[in-house]
Amino acid sequence: MTTDDSTDAFAGGVAVITGAGSGIGAGLVSYAARLGMRIALADVNADAVAERVEQLRADGVDAIWRRVDVRESSDLETLAADVYDTWGTTTVLVNNAGIELHGNTWELPVDHWHRVIDINLNGVFHGIHAFVPRMIAGGTRAHVVNVSSVAALRTNPGTSAYAATKHATLALTECLAKELEPVAPFIAVTAVLPGSVKSAIFESAYVNDVDGAGAESKRILATSMEQTGLEPIDAARIIFEGVARGDLRVHTNPEASRRFIAERAAALAF
Repeated sequence: MTTDDSTDAFAGGVAVITGAGSGIGAGLVSYAARLGMRIALADVNADAVAERVEQLRADGVDAIWRRVDVRESSDLETLAADVYDTWGTTTVLVNNAGIELHGNTWELPVDHWHRVIDINLNGVFHGIHAFVPRMIAGGTRAHVVNVSSVAALRTNPGTSAYAATKHATLALTECLAKELEPVAPFIAVTAVLPGSVKSAIFESAYVNDVDGAGAESKRILATSMEQTGLEPIDAARIIFEGVARGDLRVHTNPEASRRFIAERAAALAF
């Protein structure tokens, strides 16, 4: 879907953002506010989004917050109902909530594996399931934005759970775009493949070892984020500009993505 590439079109629209309490999600909230959007902030950390909404309202932004655990489909259904009761529409839905997990696959605790799958992948599905039928019924221009990762373009030891969810999120998003094109061409679909963006994601990441693949994976990624990571507001600008264009994929670090795609293509060739 090709659209006007001006983010001015989002002014007065409604942005719904999961994982809005920190990192990329918080950056997206700030940028949506700059664009003059009404914003629904969703996060499992209620305190973080409640405090942010107070700040937004003090600045004149029309905003609401809800505590949402994206693992629970009922939480997303309630969020969607509240958004439509409040504003009657959704312009941009961002399925952003995500967590990390590090360690050799065979050593990962089963409950931690399922937690990553439930948040990073099922959480995206739950957002789609709750909002897209309402978007279709609305019949107006809208955008579904699913946050994947450059991890969808490569594989590394100690990251199997996270990489699996991000590969799957990219595939899910591409399938959704093809499904919506014939029935609701006014809904654009975008997969975001961020490179390193500064956030607290590694602070809460579970690591299965202290000196093995998991710890090394976390150390490398955390160091890269600290040294070269984009500020969340800069990542948010790139994302909103790509969404406004109707891009199917948005890369916050195109050079890294091109390198990983080339490496992946070479590895898959026969």
